[in-house]
Amino acid sequence: MSTVLEPLLDHPDNAGPDLTPAPRTPLLPRIEHIQRLTLVLRVCVDKNVDLVFL
Repeated sequence: MSTVLEPLLDHPDNAGPDLTPAPRTPLLPRIEHIQRLTLVLRVCVDKNVDLVFL
């Protein structure tokens, strides 16, 4: 599976090369989307409700 997150997922945790602007640029919208999903998941957990996919 290919994802725009590959540069981040394949990057070493420490002492790896810097991420240049080209691979970073597509990361931002995806990470923002993941953060919104995290908020929704938190609400579902806190309220003990199902997460419904439509």
